[in-house]
Amino acid sequence: GFEHGAGLDLCDGDTDGDGLGDGNEAEFGADPLNPDSDADGLPDGQEVMLGAGSGCPSPTNDDSDCDGVTDGNELTAGLGPCDPDSDGDGLSDGNEPNFGTDPLIEDSDVDGSLDGTEVDIAMGTGCPNPMNPDSDGDTLLDGSEISAGTNPCNTDTDADGVPDNIDPTPTVPGVPPVFLENLTRALAAQVQTMNLSAFLGPNNNARQGRQSNIATHLTNAANAIAAGNYNAALAQLATVEKRIDGISPQPDWMVDGPERVSLHADVMALITLLEMLN
Repeated sequence: GFEHGAGLDLCDGDTDGDGLGDGNEAEFGADPLNPDSDADGLPDGQEVMLGAGSGCPSPTNDDSDCDGVTDGNELTAGLGPCDPDSDGDGLSDGNEPNFGTDPLIEDSDVDGSLDGTEVDIAMGTGCPNPMNPDSDGDTLLDGSEISAGTNPCNTDTDADGVPDNIDPTPTVPGVPPVFLENLTRALAAQVQTMNLSAFLGPNNNARQGRQSNIATHLTNAANAIAAGNYNAALAQLATVEKRIDGISPQPDWMVDGPERVSLHADVMALITLLEMLN
């Protein structure tokens, strides 16, 4: 009589064919005339079976874990309908598509930092990017920078002019003297390998003389740094800077071009770092 009054099939124990008997539907708050009471893409009976008495997933809640993804879509995608963060990366399954990350991979860009951690640090700025393993392009993985205390969104965390990827103390301004000495010697060697066309002079002999002179001053500066005589090193570097500054005296010792500009920037950086030691 009840079935007749409710519009159920008197001769079918599961009128809507959802795998949940008509007599059990009320127990779970489901509709015995609707195979998918919450319209989440899963039959009521399947949800009850998956829940195994836990109540999740629920046949009357289309998003049982409240993560923004319906239960049916979660199962189709291989996600957990009762786990709002299937990969445990701190970013909800429903939020992962907003950042292009994979809800089944905790570290989508394989940089050593969880997707959720990167999103939390970014705070809406987009950096660090959970889909870019090296957000600032300094050759250091974002996860490594976060672990080391450097900024994954800044190539020079301590703003001392030395990029994080070569700075021996990337979180403390300045560098050890031996590092400066090696940099200066490397710069001297670089000058010696430059083509003579980068230097000004009436002939190749004059150009070669100026090239050697600049390299010698840089070598002298490196020797002074090694000896702990930073004032002498600064004087040597100041001489080089004056001859390649592109301002005075005219003409400079170098042709105004990328090599002069780069060398001048390197010399100025060395001067700044030396002044921190002095």
